[in-house]
Amino acid sequence: SEFYTLDEYKADIKKNLEKRHDAEAEVRLAEALTKALVENVEADIPAVMVEKEQDLLVREYDYNLRAQGLSLEMLVKYTGMKIEEIKDIYKEQAELNVKRQLALDEIIKAENVEASEEDIEKKYEEMATQFGMKVEDVKARITSEDLASDVKSIKAFELVKENAKVTEKTVSAEEFAKMNAPEE
Repeated sequence: SEFYTLDEYKADIKKNLEKRHDAEAEVRLAEALTKALVENVEADIPAVMVEKEQDLLVREYDYNLRAQGLSLEMLVKYTGMKIEEIKDIYKEQAELNVKRQLALDEIIKAENVEASEEDIEKKYEEMATQFGMKVEDVKARITSEDLASDVKSIKAFELVKENAKVTEKTVSAEEFAKMNAPEE
């Protein structure tokens, strides 16, 4: 064992729980900020934008299935679902994503958010590490223009986060369990 005492073991468990809770809090914050951001979008979203995002989400789903030894084709074959039904599952998320990006695009314009060569290079390196690839291979798959767009969006969202009025709330274990309980 890597621990010599029970106290070391307990301290490690506490540290890991705190890290997990901090990560969950960051996700909740991002979701809340996205919701607030999207609620302020007053625009007619062209259906083609939502459909394009739905297609992207379905491709990502297929990619995730393939990583598990499955595929979208297998899902369709064995469940009897149609591709259109699967796309429909992603419609709400696609609308949210499009509205979020439109809001971020406006922030990028208003705040003159830029992506430096250094920012882009750093993002290439992060992606290479994340996917276990060489930086050159990532560059061959993703254009610097696409990556610059992503970097600008990330920076714009960070601006939203920095300027949001966030209050921390301490909750009991019971309240936390309720917050994480599956919706019925």
